[in-house]
Amino acid sequence: MPPGGAFSHITAALLHGIPVPERFEHDAALHVVVPGTRRAVGARGVRGHEMQLPPKDVVHRQGLPITSVERTRCDLGAMLDRTGLLAAGDRILFHDDPLAARESLTDAVDRYRGRRGIRALRTRRRADRPADLAYPAWKVAIEYEGDHHRTDQRQWRRDIARARALQALGWTVIRVTLADLVAPAEALAAIRHHLTTPLTRTFSQNDRRP
Repeated sequence: MPPGGAFSHITAALLHGIPVPERFEHDAALHVVVPGTRRAVGARGVRGHEMQLPPKDVVHRQGLPITSVERTRCDLGAMLDRTGLLAAGDRILFHDDPLAARESLTDAVDRYRGRRGIRALRTRRRADRPADLAYPAWKVAIEYEGDHHRTDQRQWRRDIARARALQALGWTVIRVTLADLVAPAEALAAIRHHLTTPLTRTFSQNDRRP
């Protein structure tokens, strides 16, 4: 490990226990970040990153320097899609043993404003959104159900009300869980099935994103 460097991105996520899509779990490359004043690592099997790395963004696990949970989430913003980021955030905040506080995540996002991927993290709280992901032309909504949606009764009731409201407008609601992100074949097949209907109508008032 170069002086001042740390394991980062996907490697840091796995070391923290943050879930990542299956395609990344089988990637043997190690992600290493070094401060912007140093040259990125270019060794075989290593994906080097050269960027800002203040000391507060580095922690140690079993003697290994890795980016903090908050910094790791910011770095993942440029690598994961919206569903992947939802799953990561769910593990960080709502698991039985949360990895970070919402305030510290917000602070990290504010510090790295303008970086690629940060905009994806600047989304409204899930409870305020009609759907996690939507395809208005096909009236298909995808809802990510994290563990806290099972244990939080208020969130559970909101989820049911939201799904009923969408279904009343003719939408199909597909629910995905962390297991679907780890092994996504079945969930992707269901989504693909509902998106293969030819688009034959123009957008109308009812076709707007929920």
